[in-house]
Amino acid sequence: MNPRSMVRLLRAFGPVWLRRPNTPRRAVVALTRRCNCRCAHCSSWAMEPGDELTPEELGRVFVAMPRLVWLDLTGGEPCSRADWLP
Repeated sequence: MNPRSMVRLLRAFGPVWLRRPNTPRRAVVALTRRCNCRCAHCSSWAMEPGDELTPEELGRVFVAMPRLVWLDLTGGEPCSRADWLP
């Protein structure tokens, strides 16, 4: 890794690693639990689908986290949601 990349990485993640930030910087969001696959490495399909955040609600959550640098989208199959396309 070149020095410039290392500096950018430290600026982005350093505050998260070194002290507690005043707003979340990392988020793990399960978009849905619905899935039509039965992958051996995942048990998302075995869980009962519950209430899911709408795209508008997700947008409000992300707006409330202006310093978010790490977003991990997880869950079942997003395309199984009726609202997956705008």
